Amino acid sequence: MRFSELSAQADDFENGFNNSKWQNAPASLNVGAWTFDSDNAYVENGRLKIATTQETHTRSFQDSCWDGVSGGPSQTVQRQLFYKSGAVRSAIVSRSF
Repeated sequence: MRFSELSAQADDFENGFNNSKWQNAPASLNVGAWTFDSDNAYVENGRLKIATTQETHTRSFQDSCWDGVSGGPSQTVQRQLFYKSGAVRSAIVSRSF
């Protein structure tokens, strides 16, 4: 197998964050105690930076351990959380080769 760049999917981040190629803090990634904040994923000097910040906050989420039993039925709960991090994922649907 040989590596070959797919120019439509390549990104050198020289022109900032390209929303046609990347999703910043996609809501579908917010699971459990993770909170993603778009301010914590950014481009600086042509490099993608992903940071974690200490920010105490409260957020609701589906918790399947709310009753102390792992894997039980989930329930929406409000929890105090302490960190937010950046997260990005490709906005381009890849194809099989």
